[in-house]
Amino acid sequence: MDWIESENLFLHDIALLIENTEKKVYFYAGPKSDIKDHAVGQQLAQDVVQKFGYSFIVLDDVIPLKIQKEIDLLLGDNIDPRTYKEERTLPMLIFVILGTIGCLLMLALLINNMRMFGWQKSLLIYGTSLDSFNKLFKVSRIILFISIGFFLSQFLSALLTKRIFLIAASFFTVAIAVGAYIYILEGIGLFAHAPDEILRWELLLHQLWIFLATGAECGIIIWTGLLIFQHTEVKLKSELSLEEKRKAAHPTILRDKPQVELKEIEKE
Repeated sequence: MDWIESENLFLHDIALLIENTEKKVYFYAGPKSDIKDHAVGQQLAQDVVQKFGYSFIVLDDVIPLKIQKEIDLLLGDNIDPRTYKEERTLPMLIFVILGTIGCLLMLALLINNMRMFGWQKSLLIYGTSLDSFNKLFKVSRIILFISIGFFLSQFLSALLTKRIFLIAASFFTVAIAVGAYIYILEGIGLFAHAPDEILRWELLLHQLWIFLATGAECGIIIWTGLLIFQHTEVKLKSELSLEEKRKAAHPTILRDKPQVELKEIEKE
């Protein structure tokens, strides 16, 4: 395997991005590159780097913004963001499944609390026995407690994806579920009167908070799920075509413009 210099970058490339001003070499492995070649490429790259005294950095899922911008520029027409999709990983699928279960549990919470509308005694007053009231709120607490467990598990799966927007989204789902649980813990304290004399506006306000919490949770879950399925796909491992093997055999070496020859770097 030899390094060649080029101003183009392809998704199947294993390449070096050399930043001469900071004396850094970034190792890039395209999403379509053969993972078996990564170790060989890194070893060869380190040999080059040690020769010229540059620091060696392997790019992973978290790429510095200026380097990502340069990579996008070099990819140019070789990648169409409207059609290219990343691999849909197992943590992403687990994220969607756990989120879906959490959303269904929040809907169950909403339905459980809507039972309070059956307590109507008059036009402006709702009421029930203390026992029925406590049972309803106990069920709500159980549902929320289980929901928090699923949302925490979803947060862990988001960490495994290393996708910031999934981590942030799952953090908010946990926060909303915990907030709803603390709210429900108030029980009878949420209302100014006893369970047999709950005012209509108090009940409507309570239902509004539950509805907003459920809507926010399910909205986040649906949004992130759609993004995952829109921008990822299941990629089956298959043999490379002859053309792909030919291209993979010629990794690309990249460096800042204006181009600096290796012999010029060596003199420094």
